[in-house]
Amino acid sequence: MKKLLLICLSVLLLTACNNSSPEPDPTKEAEESLLATDRDFSDMVQRYGLAKAMAKYYDDAVVVIPKDQHEGIGKVAILKQIAASDKPDLNTFSWTSEKAVVSSSGDLGYIWGHYTVKVKTATGTDTTLTAPYCTIYKRTKVGSWKAVMDQNKITPMP
Repeated sequence: MKKLLLICLSVLLLTACNNSSPEPDPTKEAEESLLATDRDFSDMVQRYGLAKAMAKYYDDAVVVIPKDQHEGIGKVAILKQIAASDKPDLNTFSWTSEKAVVSSSGDLGYIWGHYTVKVKTATGTDTTLTAPYCTIYKRTKVGSWKAVMDQNKITPMP
């Protein structure tokens, strides 16, 4: 009887020691963090305008390859381009992240998805365009994400 009790206690003890929960996947957590950053970026455009959102989420050395212009290099130059445009606080621009992929080191990742922008055609008609985008982010020393490359494509105007 003592042997049976000892065996049962041993099995119970081994089971309890082996019943640990799996370790969290750091890559998955980084991808979720990056998706949240990209959603917050889009939300900030809606609340405060494109220039303020870019000032917060763009890295100082960001490269932007816009749909219909020459690339912009550096946050300061890009913000100057926006200020000089006829719609510096464009807030009809939003996007939906489809997927995030983060490097195994967790310091670099990209997002792809689709953006939507409301514009007027040459005839003055309001239209909505939707197209794909891809943004590459790097993780900063404080753990936040900053966009280092932003590229989008536009569908032909109707």
